[in-house]
Amino acid sequence: MKNVLSRYFPVLLFFSIALTQVLMTQLGSPLSPDRMGGFGLFSTVDRLPLRTYKLFIKEYGNSRYKQFQGSLGLSSKAELDQLNHKLYTAKSLPSTTKLEKLARQLFNAPNLQNVEQLRLQIEKAVYISDLKKVKFEVINQVEVHR
Repeated sequence: MKNVLSRYFPVLLFFSIALTQVLMTQLGSPLSPDRMGGFGLFSTVDRLPLRTYKLFIKEYGNSRYKQFQGSLGLSSKAELDQLNHKLYTAKSLPSTTKLEKLARQLFNAPNLQNVEQLRLQIEKAVYISDLKKVKFEVINQVEVHR
């Protein structure tokens, strides 16, 4: 028994570390899933504080998007906490299906009832050393029609 355990211990250790890192990328840690979840050479410094989201709306009868800068009109703290959690997970793993699902849920917000189309985009901050300034690059975005 001891011989079998010592033989498989390194393999089990490797798989437990790999599983832990994959789970951490899914649960909102600073490991980026875009770069293999932090496995050595493929890790990145793209952390969640360097990511942001923007919401653009197109109202009925209007042909242009405008950036939404206001309150969604959510009344309860539970609704607001739930939305903040969903935005946090969308920033950590901005898959198209997750963003579409979140954008469709935003249509139910009281202050977005007259909105025909919604564009939700996740951006990351990138420092440009030559210009000595920060620029935001879009990681992923979705457009959803009511």
